[in-house]
Amino acid sequence: MARSAEFWDKCLGVFDPGEVLVGQRSQDFYCEREYSPFNELLNHFRPTSQPTRPPRAFFTGHRGSGKSSLLLRLLERLTSEYFVVYFDIDHNLDSHTANQIDLLYLLGATIYQVAHNEGVEIGSEFLNELAKSVYTMTYETKEIEKEALNVGELAKELVCFGASMLGSGVGRQLAAAALKPFTFTSGVSEEVAGKRQVEPQVQNIINNVNLIISEVQQKAQKNLLVVVDGLDKLQRIEQADLIFLQSRALLGPVCRIIYTVPMLVFTSLAFGQTEGDTKSYLLPNVKLFDRTSDTQTNPKGYAILREVVAKRMKSIGQTPDALFEPEALELLIFKSGGVMRDFIGLAQDAMSAAKIRELDKVNTGAAQKAINDRASQLAFRLTETRVEELRKVRENKRPSGSPESRELLHGLFIVAYRNQTTWFDAHPLLWEEL
Repeated sequence: MARSAEFWDKCLGVFDPGEVLVGQRSQDFYCEREYSPFNELLNHFRPTSQPTRPPRAFFTGHRGSGKSSLLLRLLERLTSEYFVVYFDIDHNLDSHTANQIDLLYLLGATIYQVAHNEGVEIGSEFLNELAKSVYTMTYETKEIEKEALNVGELAKELVCFGASMLGSGVGRQLAAAALKPFTFTSGVSEEVAGKRQVEPQVQNIINNVNLIISEVQQKAQKNLLVVVDGLDKLQRIEQADLIFLQSRALLGPVCRIIYTVPMLVFTSLAFGQTEGDTKSYLLPNVKLFDRTSDTQTNPKGYAILREVVAKRMKSIGQTPDALFEPEALELLIFKSGGVMRDFIGLAQDAMSAAKIRELDKVNTGAAQKAINDRASQLAFRLTETRVEELRKVRENKRPSGSPESRELLHGLFIVAYRNQTTWFDAHPLLWEEL
């Protein structure tokens, strides 16, 4: 007997691949990973430490692996110890064109605006001086003052969060932010940002960012902890190289800070070893099979994704058996490759297929329809050289570092797992193509 439209709507509502888990949803849906850097990050930013320089972290993982949900959960744990600031560049900058100068400008303006939102008032002259240090790179002298005066109004439009907004408030604003056009930019082109001779001017921008940081910390009487999310969504490899490999600008702000990092940068030799109080962390995908054998499944990984389903169905008063035939759920888990957003997305697509077919639950036919559609979308972008690279990854369990390899890693055709060490494989959606 076909299920009601209300049943399917409720199920679809708790399987949203684009949702960042915050507040009550985080408490209801959170599932402990087999390998999660959450406690390591918590320890790295422990308030009792007194480092010579505030600790920093670079945090990576595939898009959709759950990084944003983990970072917001981390901030919620630390709000009593720190003055926290969270923003996602994807809601505030054009991720096609953003460079390190855009990011520094956004960082300073966001800290200023969150302080204002949280009732910590600092003089507008700090923001104006930051704007002037940026606009000297793009405007004639007579226009700098005029442009700088506009930065206060622009900052009001930023999508950013402090302690008072963490929780359900973040979820509401992130949903609204998806409809908001980009409003913030330094106006500095990638070509200019990449020139070595701009470094002294970049240092001037960093100095003004640090003046804002110092003033906020003094007025708030707390150390800052800033999360810069969304950098894994940079659209082009050249951007990622410029921001993380060709410039050290992001190491300039003197506060506790976490940057998300694209996987293709994280695996680059040029990214180098962590130094001093700067450390790197990876959120791997949920491991579903063994490094040495595709047929040797990992029971812990399957149990985690079954728990994901159970908690979401519990929130609407249902059980997994009410939604999935067991074989269909196992198939969706396997083909997701353990990428959290892919699993949620495949489950949602399979529900839509079941609803259209007027089924009482998702069967293997509906699951396979969702899988085939996703696999076809990925396969359409494969070339002979990309197929060959994926075959090498399947065999060696590591990317070669070639241009094709970097593109495939960036595009989630190659996925990362962890035992004691990190290893890679082609996404299971593509195995039949190889």
